[in-house]
Amino acid sequence: MGETNGKYALREEMTGSAEHNSSGRFLSPVALASHVSKSEEGVLLDFQETTHWQRKQRNHEKEILMTESEKTVPMHPPTPDPALGRLERLVGTWKLTGRTLSSPENNITGWTTFEWMAGKFFLKAVGEITFQGTRMHSLEIIAYDPERKRFPASVYSSMSGTIFSYEWEIQGNTVIHAGLGATYTGTFSEDGKRLIGGWRPDEGRASTDENSYDATMIRVEDGKEPLD
Repeated sequence: MGETNGKYALREEMTGSAEHNSSGRFLSPVALASHVSKSEEGVLLDFQETTHWQRKQRNHEKEILMTESEKTVPMHPPTPDPALGRLERLVGTWKLTGRTLSSPENNITGWTTFEWMAGKFFLKAVGEITFQGTRMHSLEIIAYDPERKRFPASVYSSMSGTIFSYEWEIQGNTVIHAGLGATYTGTFSEDGKRLIGGWRPDEGRASTDENSYDATMIRVEDGKEPLD
């Protein structure tokens, strides 16, 4: 027994901190280091393979994105119909004077400013009119209907909560503005600084002060007030 114990003690002293392998045998420090090195090498190879696969995957995704971007048609924003250019002659501020057909003197005053909304798809008209002593404000949005080749407009008034429908037409120096059973016909001066015309009831409509009056619009120079 003493000899046997001595052998085991000697064996443990020689192996030091040796470890067991899978078969239960002792591994020397050198063999253990070799075993660990091989394990680390395997892990390194696995990591390298994984990293390589990830790079290939990313490159594949980039190729798909590039292909899709090549197929994508660039967006071209819509442009206003060229017919809207006929409204350009109205742009600016105008002073208005006029009289009803039943009056021997002017009893209508006011002003209107026409300006393009962003994009130039719509023309906005903001105005104020004093009609026989009653002051009113209005906002009108003018568009273009390519199918009918007309300029429909929506009018918002300080006198009513109803949206009124009107239409415009400009051909050469002639301006037509129609709605609510009456039509305005006016003519631009050669220099474009005056618009002279009047409202008349449509056929079959009775004549009233509201639909029968003459009006003259004079373009206001920049920096001047529309009304005296």
